[in-house]
Amino acid sequence: LYEKAIALDPDFADAHAGYARAAVDVWRLGFDNVLAGPVARKRAYEAAARALSLDANIPRAYSVLGVLQVADGRYDEAIESARKAVSLGPNSADAYVNLAIVFMFSGRPDEALAAMETVLRLNPRPSPGVLGYYGAVLFMNRQYEKAIEPLKKARAASYFAREHLAAGRSICPSSSVDVGALRILRSADGQDRLGQDNDPGIDYWSSDG
Repeated sequence: LYEKAIALDPDFADAHAGYARAAVDVWRLGFDNVLAGPVARKRAYEAAARALSLDANIPRAYSVLGVLQVADGRYDEAIESARKAVSLGPNSADAYVNLAIVFMFSGRPDEALAAMETVLRLNPRPSPGVLGYYGAVLFMNRQYEKAIEPLKKARAASYFAREHLAAGRSICPSSSVDVGALRILRSADGQDRLGQDNDPGIDYWSSDG
């Protein structure tokens, strides 16, 4: 639909921003059957840039840039972009979700949690994907027991919670993740392995490398 809108009006900024959001989701969620990841990522960058060249006040385009920039390790730029998105769309739960994602991958879990709490105020009935990120952020903030419920709800909707939490592995020092919390996570994911000390997944998360 966005491509059709752009074909009808190449200067329709919102359509470029919408396409950028769709493309970044295809890349981020690994929908390679829709569009190859590297292609989706490149198109997301291009569409977001095009949207902002037409209208510099589109929150969605800044949100997309924030996600892409944090993936590139450009943390300060990513935070600036994500904050710009929420400043332009202060009532947008989606903008705050992306701000939380940026903070999460920038190693700022406290601020990620604050952003997610704003999301839940703006949208008391979040999607399974948002619940997955909420659980991940709670986990990163060592609120392990509280993380179980949103992760279970996310998983029940086939939005696998461990995929969200695995993302945190890259920004949390592995030695800071305790084995007891990992066992709670297993329970939330429907894998009752609390008594299995030799589980390789636990070894991986709790190792120093």
